[in-house]
Amino acid sequence: PEREPAVLRYLQEQNAQGVSYLKSGGSRAFVNAFSKKWKGGLPATFVYGPDGKQRAFWRGAVTYKKVRDRVTDILAKGAK
Repeated sequence: PEREPAVLRYLQEQNAQGVSYLKSGGSRAFVNAFSKKWKGGLPATFVYGPDGKQRAFWRGAVTYKKVRDRVTDILAKGAK
């Protein structure tokens, strides 16, 4: 809670769009909410389908092309 104003200011300065989360409390519950396979290391990328289910997860750096290709695939399958 005490970090929230600084975090919000940073996100605005970076022109961040979409949903952002600020962890409070223990790390394990936060990490497990995203993936039981994730150990909490950053960077980490999660992709969710239109149904809200996690469809992809990468530990470490990932290219824009890899994410774009996976999202395109997910959306194409969802449209059928």
